[in-house]
Amino acid sequence: MLANILLLAPYSGLRETALAVIADYPNANIDVHLGNYILGPKIIKKLSPGSYDVIITRGGSVLACQKSTDIPIIEIHISAFDMIRILKLAENHTGKKAILAYTNISQSFENIRSLLNCDIELFSYENHNEVKHLVDDLARKNYKLIIGDCIVYRTAKRAGLTSMLITSGSEAVRSAINEALRIYEIVIQAKSDVMNILSLKHLENNNPNDKKTKSPVRALMNYHEYAKGISIERLQSLSESNAPEIFPDSLQKKIKDYSHTPLNTVLTGCDDMCKEEAAYLIACYAKHRSADNFITLHCGMLENTDASRIKAYLTNSFASQGGVIFLDAADHLSKTLQAELINILKNLHKHYNVKYIASVEFSMEICVQQKKILSPFRKILDEVSFDLPLLKTYNDELSNLAVVYLNRLSMFNGCQIEGIERGALELLSSYSWPGNLRQFIRVMNLLSLTQHKSYISKHEIQVLLQTECTLDEQKNFIPVDLSGSLKDIEKRILLQVLQEEGMNQKKVEARLQIPHTTLWRKLK
Repeated sequence: MLANILLLAPYSGLRETALAVIADYPNANIDVHLGNYILGPKIIKKLSPGSYDVIITRGGSVLACQKSTDIPIIEIHISAFDMIRILKLAENHTGKKAILAYTNISQSFENIRSLLNCDIELFSYENHNEVKHLVDDLARKNYKLIIGDCIVYRTAKRAGLTSMLITSGSEAVRSAINEALRIYEIVIQAKSDVMNILSLKHLENNNPNDKKTKSPVRALMNYHEYAKGISIERLQSLSESNAPEIFPDSLQKKIKDYSHTPLNTVLTGCDDMCKEEAAYLIACYAKHRSADNFITLHCGMLENTDASRIKAYLTNSFASQGGVIFLDAADHLSKTLQAELINILKNLHKHYNVKYIASVEFSMEICVQQKKILSPFRKILDEVSFDLPLLKTYNDELSNLAVVYLNRLSMFNGCQIEGIERGALELLSSYSWPGNLRQFIRVMNLLSLTQHKSYISKHEIQVLLQTECTLDEQKNFIPVDLSGSLKDIEKRILLQVLQEEGMNQKKVEARLQIPHTTLWRKLK
């Protein structure tokens, strides 16, 4: 008889790892579902009796699932391989680093840390209620990277710190499946022993003169003792946690600073600097708003006839709670729709706890001068302005960003990259990144998909970036639109140069050797 096993993965990367492993277990029917400690018990409650013999999960999901079922629960423990993997990946991150872990795994981390001679400090806690206080204390002590389990990861990011999650590799999953199969055999044997006892009891009752025979009975163990998991607070959707990993530390800190104001905010900069993610991160960090009610209006896709539909939708969305409206590419709105939205946005702001964040490519002054934004529309949105500089501005932080983003990929697609050569990081840091954050993310995603080794070499980065250089050179051959008057053509060239210089007007003036007044006059 095949064992029926349910594996509940708290994050998607663990699900991908499990799906790759279960092919090696033809002697078991293993179903893999995505479910944290909130969704896991709900999935279990929907199961019909006898659907599964054993359940496998990780961390805080263990205790939560135990309360929902009598089915034996097996925990995916943090293995020595998992510890080595996260320590090797984090060793290239500069600045003060700390591991915050439960006491029962701190000693294992301490032994491995000593063997690897890591410059990572180790801190432990007994109860998850201590985590926030410990994270705040680490922040005060200027620690730049916090490594831990789900609650540590989430708490650190809530505090605006860079964090890495200790993920489980295939070794830990295999160990848990092997343990589940062992438990299954014990359960089957125990059931057989119980049936034998009942049969003996039946015979004894039918033969009262026979001497009672002592039969060896296997004691049924308390299966929950196998799963003394970690109790954590509500694990929110990982989509809320995605944004910090794509921003350099100093930019993330700046975003957090701008989250403290209730004033409406304008984000300027290139579209490929991930402005929607920055807006969402502002909403996540804000204490006076709910990131759960974050709505994006893609302004470039809206029609003039959409005003009444937008009003009904937004009024209904914010009727019971406050939130944030992100107007993506507000400079692409037609003047007609802007005029319609002025009163809608004013009324929402007056009657509901709503904050507006808008993105534009150039500054609001330029947008108004170019007649892309109406002045009354600007007055509503432009209370605080925040520029997202080009990625090359943060080249000295890209090695840290690469390390943290690789950990994020491990969380989501199960790639088990243990580290990256210093030379490879130097190549990433010295590249010009004309495609900014979007290009960086695409390159890192491609790297994780094509990487067949656990360690990324300098040669692999070199080959990948050479391909990017070729693509970038091809983009530079795109001709300038020469339609219209000389003034129109000149304006297009000026805007292109302005974009290449990260919206820095002084750099444009120096590059083109023109005075400030001439630049403004030609942009009108």
